[in-house]
Amino acid sequence: MAPVAEDNAEEEKVEKKKKKKELTEEEKEEQRKINRESREKKKLKKELNKKRKRGELVEEEEEEEESKEGEEDDNKEAKKPKVEKKKKEPEFGVWVGNLSYSTTVETIRNFFTDCGSITRVKCPKGNGVKNKNKGFAYIFFATTEEQAKAIAKSEQELEGRSLLIKDAENFERADGSKAPTEAEKKEIKKQKNPPCPTIFLGNLSFDTTEKSIREAFEWAGDIRKVRVATFEDSGKCKGFAYVDYHTVEAATKAIRAPDKHTFDGRKCRVEFASEEAHMRSKPWLMREKKHRK
Repeated sequence: MAPVAEDNAEEEKVEKKKKKKELTEEEKEEQRKINRESREKKKLKKELNKKRKRGELVEEEEEEEESKEGEEDDNKEAKKPKVEKKKKEPEFGVWVGNLSYSTTVETIRNFFTDCGSITRVKCPKGNGVKNKNKGFAYIFFATTEEQAKAIAKSEQELEGRSLLIKDAENFERADGSKAPTEAEKKEIKKQKNPPCPTIFLGNLSFDTTEKSIREAFEWAGDIRKVRVATFEDSGKCKGFAYVDYHTVEAATKAIRAPDKHTFDGRKCRVEFASEEAHMRSKPWLMREKKHRK
């Protein structure tokens, strides 16, 4: 009797396994059905949005579709509590350029403390340089009066550098010049070096001369010096030069005019010069720097 009982037990196990397999297949089929319905709903919704954009959907159809969507989402919405968004307090910012790379956020805060309540300071870090900034920062205040006081500090020195301070929103100057266009803003954002009175010109023609550069860039402001890199044997331009303006504003004005960067029939690179290149235009500063070391 024992062997027969064992056989029956085995048969029961096999039957159970079969039923389990069948059940699993049914569940799989049910899941496939749910997935198909979900895809169809998404497809219909996509088509509906396309019709809305094209203006092909009449009001009745739109209301009908919206009511269907509303019914489906009623339960979901009931479960989700509405989170009230906090109103963002207005901020009045200034953009500060020509900072020393080693200037810290704390130093910047201290410089503007007398202007009023500082709500935020944003000072981007330089690429791969520990604790060094990119030469510019944004400082935000609670009122327009405090912002105006900060802008009035433009041209004051911080850690040996004359700061350029403007309205962070539109860069309008006190002289009433127009706010920059999107193209002009793009040119400023592309800059690798902080603003300074010296600009670098690249991709110049070999026939470029100091005179032709002066004529092309003096519209931006008074030029103190033009330094053209030349070949020793021919005296011709190596393809790059530096223009030293008297002010940071003049250099910034030249950078912000991409429509005037075509020179001798070539689109030239116009960038703020590196700190070292700017210092080379003032030999006495280079000597002072060496003495400090």
